[in-house]
Amino acid sequence: MKNTVEKHSDGINIYAEFSVKSNPIGKIILIILVFVLIVFFVLVFSTIDVYTIGKSIFPIVIMAFFLLVIPIRYLVWNLYGKENLIINSKTISYNYDYGIIKTNLKTLPFNILGTGIELIREDNGIRKGRLIFYDYREKDHLPEVIHYTSILVNLEEVKELDKEISKLFLDEFNQVRGFLPFSAN
Repeated sequence: MKNTVEKHSDGINIYAEFSVKSNPIGKIILIILVFVLIVFFVLVFSTIDVYTIGKSIFPIVIMAFFLLVIPIRYLVWNLYGKENLIINSKTISYNYDYGIIKTNLKTLPFNILGTGIELIREDNGIRKGRLIFYDYREKDHLPEVIHYTSILVNLEEVKELDKEISKLFLDEFNQVRGFLPFSAN
């Protein structure tokens, strides 16, 4: 997998789009699995006697949901999946894009934002991980995980995004305090 991150900032918000780039062989295997499951349920449903269909429809629907919807959702995610993230000094907003279906934008306010990087695995010498967001609670300043990115990307890209987030808070701090950025050079 060569997942990617595209990011940009408007000075107030940082926009990041994490994209899934799955292995083509894995996609083909998943398509075949979904096709086999669909054929299986069509065969099962077609062999049911007309008189007993009332008793067996509920179990078939439940089984079809778990054995079809979950693999189909996973397939669509691997074909078109994206996670959109918007970070500013007061909230984190995110949604998931399945190509044809997009989840609602969920906004999480925080008191004091902390970030962390979690190393998940290493593929051919490339370290991959995810960005974790913590809220230091107002009542006791204990960290609480409020969100983590779901798509694993190159650790260097995660570190760059983490630096952009830190820069956003530094810029806001300088603006609020009236500090002027300067260089001694």
